[in-house]
Amino acid sequence: MFSYLSSLKRIVFIALVSLGAHLYSDTNETAFISVPVADLTVEPYYKFSKKGFTIDDYYNKIPFSGSWQACKRAHQLLFNERVTVLEEKGAEVKIQISNFYFLNANGSVPSDTYWTLKKNLTYIKDLKIKKSDSYKIPYSISYKENNITSKTTEATITLKKPFYDPITKEIYSVGTRFTLASDLDHKGPHGKGHFEAYIYDTQVKKIKILQVPRLNCVRNYSKKPEDKIQNFVQVLRLWAYQKDGAIPYVLGGWSWTITCDSDDFEVHKESGSEHSYHRKKWPHDSKIGFDCMGIIGRAAQICELPFYIKNTTTLLKDLKPLKRGEKISEGDFLLYPGHVMVVSSVEKGMIIEAVGYERKAGKVHEVPVENVFKEVKNLDELKKRYFEDKPMTVLHSDGKPWRTFKRIKILKISSIWQNS
Repeated sequence: MFSYLSSLKRIVFIALVSLGAHLYSDTNETAFISVPVADLTVEPYYKFSKKGFTIDDYYNKIPFSGSWQACKRAHQLLFNERVTVLEEKGAEVKIQISNFYFLNANGSVPSDTYWTLKKNLTYIKDLKIKKSDSYKIPYSISYKENNITSKTTEATITLKKPFYDPITKEIYSVGTRFTLASDLDHKGPHGKGHFEAYIYDTQVKKIKILQVPRLNCVRNYSKKPEDKIQNFVQVLRLWAYQKDGAIPYVLGGWSWTITCDSDDFEVHKESGSEHSYHRKKWPHDSKIGFDCMGIIGRAAQICELPFYIKNTTTLLKDLKPLKRGEKISEGDFLLYPGHVMVVSSVEKGMIIEAVGYERKAGKVHEVPVENVFKEVKNLDELKKRYFEDKPMTVLHSDGKPWRTFKRIKILKISSIWQNS
């Protein structure tokens, strides 16, 4: 009897250990995102307590923007982006990304780990392909290796426009990368034609070949930094002007597939001082769009700039400020606390930004600098006040004063090559 009970206890113990290993385990396995866009958070769902709020709600129903407790989206990853899975906890995983990092205000160690739903990714080891064919999932862009212009990108195409794939019946975001199936560029008249590339079809769990219109893609041939910067500004301008609506502002957003009605948003009051922003006519639970760093980061890597920066704190630490005697150039960054814009035209005094709802905009747009800063008519005046270290008043989109800051910063985009 004693032997039987001991055996039974052993069986129960092994079962519990196996269950625990399934619910929580360290993996360090390579995987890739196998949905068009995946929302990431800093804290996992299992540490979050809210009655009636499911794990799918936690990850898939994050509002467009809002206070930190109301809007927990920290980042977004795109289809085909590789990650390292550090932990599994039930239906969610802790992952490490390689293409962007951030530094905290008092920190010098890069942060690059997040949580997401396990169903958002596929393990490389689970692909039914030869190891030699793993290149069909694009290799990672890595800030540690600074490999943005290496063999990592030379055999790939990157979307500069959203793309609907009839094979998988999904819309893929700008910034999504595909490995070329051949080096042939199937050209057509007036810029038409297509590239052939590999895609993993999650429905049948096979890698197939798709045709991506050339007009939707970037395949970089530019080598000079000044040409890459020019391409960067051109991509931003392409995104800033949409025939139907605009690209919405999404806090933590690093994607774009569909547009929204420009002014169709409202604020919801949560408990205490918490608040969130929503759009009435948005057709999906998940939110697609950019925040101020997301639009810069995606466009920069599309154009193969060695840009791996996730937040404005890191931007201020890694890039060099405008010095006396230097000119403001297209592609340079204008910052006030918590926000960054890109100079898109020096001659016309224009900037492009993904601006939040607090300034009554909530979208990507290109506007004159005088629409952003009070009593600043052009970039020369902005530069003068910058060196005089004078306070600057930022305007709402309707032209009324919003907030005044002690100073702004102007950073040179060309200085990213000094760190690479």
